[in-house]
Amino acid sequence: METGAIVGIQDMGAAGLTCSTCEMGSRAGTGIEFDLQHVPQRGNRHDAVRDHAVGIAGAHCCWWAEQGREEEVLRVFRKWGLDAVQIGHVTADGILRVKDHGQVVAEIPNRALADEAPLYDRARTPSPIVRFR
Repeated sequence: METGAIVGIQDMGAAGLTCSTCEMGSRAGTGIEFDLQHVPQRGNRHDAVRDHAVGIAGAHCCWWAEQGREEEVLRVFRKWGLDAVQIGHVTADGILRVKDHGQVVAEIPNRALADEAPLYDRARTPSPIVRFR
């Protein structure tokens, strides 16, 4: 980050890959395209829940490198014994595009998920007051 090679970073926490990348793209006003084949995964490739789990499972951290400086950033990770891989790139269309071995498997406008998801106000009833002696 001190070199200026990193232009964006997102802790993925419990939001997982799909939500956190949509948030990054929405804040930046850009799109994001990544391919699941490059995303580090646990377990067997043929696990029945793999495709679903990659999009929602907690990951670690996602960062954007300035175009052309990706290898510079990866060298820093390697220097400190940290794992890092390039999974995709930034686009100009505002869409999160998920591919699996080059085939598009999901597309969603970043803002639709990050900023424009519907809100609802459910009916509420007052909770009874519980007193302990």
